[in-house]
Amino acid sequence: MSRELSQNRISELDEVSVPVATDDSLLFGKGGGAQRMDFADFESPRARFAIFDDFLAAAIDTTNNWIVFNGGGTSAASAVTVTAPEGKVNMTSGTAGTAGVADATVMSLILLAKGSLVSLGKTVMEARVSTSAITGATICVGLSDKLASGSAEAVLHTVKSEAIADDGLTVSNAACFVQDSEATDVDGWYCTSENAGTIASVATAADVLSGVTAVVDTYTILRMEVDATGDIRYYIDGVLVHTETTAVATTSLLIPYIAVTAEDGTPVSTVLSIDYVYFAGTRPSSNA
Repeated sequence: MSRELSQNRISELDEVSVPVATDDSLLFGKGGGAQRMDFADFESPRARFAIFDDFLAAAIDTTNNWIVFNGGGTSAASAVTVTAPEGKVNMTSGTAGTAGVADATVMSLILLAKGSLVSLGKTVMEARVSTSAITGATICVGLSDKLASGSAEAVLHTVKSEAIADDGLTVSNAACFVQDSEATDVDGWYCTSENAGTIASVATAADVLSGVTAVVDTYTILRMEVDATGDIRYYIDGVLVHTETTAVATTSLLIPYIAVTAEDGTPVSTVLSIDYVYFAGTRPSSNA
């Protein structure tokens, strides 16, 4: 049986000498190291579906798992498997400097039908990523109700100064970690979200700033957990950095979506490396 743990659901207790089962949790440990784990964090694969791609195969699976596109601009390249001990894919933004489609490279799960319906229960998306540059580009890693497209390659959200905006896509519900070199905090990770077309903190991006900065050629684990109510918890390297209530609609069907594009001003061809992607959701009870 698999186990999935949420860092924010582990809290210290005064003292528990031996494991003790309560109505909704398991207590274990002793003194200041005592901890509580909710039973909801011990999840059976019978109740949940999960996709984990470590990109160890000879080529990225664009037949069964992923859609990949690029806008065709100078230097833009679609996600491709790269030989590395950890297994990874690299996707590279272009340098046209026109923003949006030409410089973008995008990757998403291959079908919306493989997505997670928010209202059914917890949805989880986690990716371990690294960037070759923190100036000259916009990076977006998260969840969306939009498939990657060959006619509208773009990141889900941009952050320009303090303004969060769509990047030309028709997106109703989305959540992502964004690092944008034209934001007020050029190397910071922003925790953006959109519910039925309404972007949270649309003019005050500082409200969703994680406080964590991207570091060149250094892997970072980005994770989001979406509750059945549409609330989202954002984690970076296992630490809770932001919570957004009603971040997405409960009726939304979400899939992993990752993209990188150039900034308008001084574009830099940026390689986004993805070590792995983990995606999980609750199985529907209906076969309709």
